[in-house]
Amino acid sequence: MIILLTPEYDADQELNTVIQLLDAGLDRLHIRKYEYTEKETADYIRSIPAHHHAKLVLHAHYELAEEFEIKHIHYSERDRLELQHMPAWQGVQFSTSVHDIDTFNQLEEYWDYAFLSPFYPSISKPGYGTISTIHEQLAARRNLVVKLIALGGIDATNLVQTLSAKADGVALLGVIWESKNPIKAFQDCRDALANTNNIKK
Repeated sequence: MIILLTPEYDADQELNTVIQLLDAGLDRLHIRKYEYTEKETADYIRSIPAHHHAKLVLHAHYELAEEFEIKHIHYSERDRLELQHMPAWQGVQFSTSVHDIDTFNQLEEYWDYAFLSPFYPSISKPGYGTISTIHEQLAARRNLVVKLIALGGIDATNLVQTLSAKADGVALLGVIWESKNPIKAFQDCRDALANTNNIKK
């Protein structure tokens, strides 16, 4: 599984890039626009062809899920800790974020997947994750019900290594939005994933 997070800022040609990547086989797009109003978020979603809405994940303005038939909701780590109980939304899957394997191992089964980060030194945030040992913690994974998605510094050069360990998928951010050719950057990651699947066969 390859997931893409939008940048919090508005990237150049962002919507055009997003649509091309969804057309090219992107599995999920996390709409991470915390400063957007509900209307701005709705306009962003409306700009994406409706047949791709099933791949979208909301990080805010969850009330838009029903209007656009979006089936995925993401709670940040802070929001997850503030939850009193999980919403009973029919047919909706939930994801969240964690920053160590012990927390991941404690996640309940109603979480479809969780981002574990920072996996490698960040591409979009220079200096962040430079001393991270997250990737070395995978041997301690005990939770096999919730899918583990590696986030932070993922690109085509380390994607195979990451998925050959115990990660179930990867989330991309800097490798796409810091690239001069985001479509090519995604294609390189997609090809690396295909090679990993061939190796497992």
